Amino acid sequence: MMENDVVSDVYANFFHKDTEMSPDDAVVGVTNAPTSPARIRANRQNAQKSTGPKTEEGKAIARANGLRHGLTGSGVVLPDAMRAEVDRLIAAFTREFQPTTEGERQLIEQRALGLVRSKAAWSAETMHLVERSERAASPGLWEADRKAEAVELAARLTRTPELVVPKLKGGLHGAQCLLDRWLLLDTALDQRGCWDEEEQELATRLSGLPEICVGQDPMGLSRMTLDELRQLVSERIAELDALIADDLRLQDERDRERAIAGFPKADSPTYRRLYRYTMAADRIQQKAADEMRRIERERAAAKGVADQTPALASVEAVDSKVEEKTEVEARPDPPPGPSPGPVDGPEGPVAPPCVAFEQPTPRGERVRSSRRREKRKARQEARKRKRA
Repeated sequence: MMENDVVSDVYANFFHKDTEMSPDDAVVGVTNAPTSPARIRANRQNAQKSTGPKTEEGKAIARANGLRHGLTGSGVVLPDAMRAEVDRLIAAFTREFQPTTEGERQLIEQRALGLVRSKAAWSAETMHLVERSERAASPGLWEADRKAEAVELAARLTRTPELVVPKLKGGLHGAQCLLDRWLLLDTALDQRGCWDEEEQELATRLSGLPEICVGQDPMGLSRMTLDELRQLVSERIAELDALIADDLRLQDERDRERAIAGFPKADSPTYRRLYRYTMAADRIQQKAADEMRRIERERAAAKGVADQTPALASVEAVDSKVEEKTEVEARPDPPPGPSPGPVDGPEGPVAPPCVAFEQPTPRGERVRSSRRREKRKARQEARKRKRA
């Protein structure tokens, strides 16, 4: 239940406050007018009157003013549901990992925060795709959404027409938006027989020329005759009509089928941001998890060396016994002699005890035994150096 609350909060905050500024919306030009001494004194006096919140509660509220969805930042301020889930994971990881230093505690916090953010961003990404699929299933909603996107993109014609026009031509509704504006210019020629300055600038932008060239009339529209202007408009309209009829309608149908199937839109800024947040959170939690596993292996290795100290002594004892046995095996055989005969006992002759001599060890086997002894000694010395 807690995880569903986290996803719902992230999804609502992400899409209802998604007002990220694009480079086209930035204000160009900064004034460097000098500030008068009177203005400086007034600013200092005003700064003394308001110094921000004083209480901890007020400071917490002020920190949350810029909170949107909780998927970015250092994690100091999070939505309530996300904070509760992070605290729960921190407590669970602390019981399991048993941190002993401040660095290990920070690893636990990073892993918990990254895990919660990764799940929340991935779930919000999934919900975005599901909602897009449901809207794509309705022909009316699909048309409305695509037209809204085209109109929003066409609004940037006054800033970067060299970027906007190719993007509009790449989609069915964007090309129709360009076609509508060329038709308006054609209507103006039919009504007045010429274009005013604003219409000339619009024709320059619709042609995809940079904004810096708009006021300079690089196409020579002011010098063209009525027939030349009509020919220009006819060529642009014919180009867009052919593009719409040949490729863009089929592409729009394919895009709709992909949207219904749940595939994301390649150039969707919302999906790209969600995917970026998911990958960033996953990298953070994965890095912290790998570091925690490394520390656990070091702890296990240190504990294993301490527990293996008595075992090493027993291994050395076994090695010494093996060496003694090998030396016995390597001794030369006694000289051959007559075997003793039977011995008289109280109940008759008794066979003498049979003395079993070891079979002579071949030379190659003795060499291998010597090499094994050298290797065992080297291992023993290495263990002693490691314990020291």
